[in-house]
Amino acid sequence: MRLFASLSHYYATRTRERAGLQIHLYGPARIAADLGDDHQVVLRMEGAYPWDGAVRITVEEADGSRWPLSLRIPGWREHAISRPRRTASGVTWLVRVNGEGVGTAVSASGYLTIGRAWNPGDVVELSLPLEPRLTEAHPYVESTRGCLAIERGPLVYCLEQHDQGGVSVRGLEIDPNAPLESAWREDLLDGVTVVQTGGSWVDGASWRGRLYRPVGVGREGERKPVTLTAIPYYAWANRGPSAMRVWIPRG
Repeated sequence: MRLFASLSHYYATRTRERAGLQIHLYGPARIAADLGDDHQVVLRMEGAYPWDGAVRITVEEADGSRWPLSLRIPGWREHAISRPRRTASGVTWLVRVNGEGVGTAVSASGYLTIGRAWNPGDVVELSLPLEPRLTEAHPYVESTRGCLAIERGPLVYCLEQHDQGGVSVRGLEIDPNAPLESAWREDLLDGVTVVQTGGSWVDGASWRGRLYRPVGVGREGERKPVTLTAIPYYAWANRGPSAMRVWIPRG
């Protein structure tokens, strides 16, 4: 609760000695700052992040002075601190000021800085394509070896039993070559973006309740193609008790 109470203090910081403003978090907010020498600025930030990667920042108050505005390029963007990289939907990120593209140089700390004279009505648009992706852990982490996790933007996803079409979440495998598709579901968990991909389900009935058996004794469990449906990890356990997993074995 302490974090939620102080969350607004994490959105932005200022540097009076350089008269700069840094945006760290994205979401609806109104940011007022004194950049020194009675230099007051007010910004209005709009967007539906983390569901949508379009962030719009409007300068409401400024006196025409030149100062740097720094935008954090999140670490989840692949190779985000080096240079934009093309993805299925375009470049890794895009920044426009009043409709015109600006440079994409990002500092080693992960910030893109725009230095210019700012006036009321100036608009900065940041686009962060939120494409779902698969993540793997270091092979020395034994509990996740051979498994993959689903992420989208800054959110980690999980498979919850409720969404798997009646098959046990314990027998699910993910196909790393299957496409990842995301869709907004207004009717689910007060509104979330789900991610779907291909995989298989292993029928363990042939084990007849045994935990172990010699290799080659008994038939291998039948594999059935299935569609995996993932929800944001934070949203699980809101529909009654059920099984859940984040790390999914490769199929």
